[in-house]
Amino acid sequence: MMVNSAKLFSILILIYLVSPVRSAGQTDASGYPVLEIGTQSSNIFGKDSSGVIHSLHSVESKNILLFFYETSCHFCEAILPEMKEKYPEWKKKGYEIYALPLNKDFEGWQAQIREQKSDWINVTDTVNAEQIRQAYKITVTPTIYVLDEKRKIASTRLVRPEAIDEWISQHSENIIQKK
Repeated sequence: MMVNSAKLFSILILIYLVSPVRSAGQTDASGYPVLEIGTQSSNIFGKDSSGVIHSLHSVESKNILLFFYETSCHFCEAILPEMKEKYPEWKKKGYEIYALPLNKDFEGWQAQIREQKSDWINVTDTVNAEQIRQAYKITVTPTIYVLDEKRKIASTRLVRPEAIDEWISQHSENIIQKK
């Protein structure tokens, strides 16, 4: 039985489209897409509540906890008190938080940071939120990435403060073992 090339191509495309095996890129343990470890992070130029622009790549800290959230995300709100509590410890270990909402609710963001009163870098970019979401493969919030001193992705997607603690602990142990 002879199959012409157009028909064969159509069959292969159909198999590809319905196949669960096809790769959608790297994902985290929950199946959400993530950037691969070692990927150079895209620079972000977010404005703080005073209108001052803060470049992600210019943050003066060895490592950055890049915290993406939405002002309407209840889970994001729920982890803020624990993040605020743990922030001084993380900062002592060389980690700065660069927090950025990925929605366009500027007033909601301003109200939230006034209420939260955190010491980390809080910025927003309502114009480029969708491009940032795509560049960092954000499909769900909160999403937290660790960036190393070269501003490369050093962790998979972290969600909870205890996951950040665990990552920092494991990362520190690896550094000690290498010495």
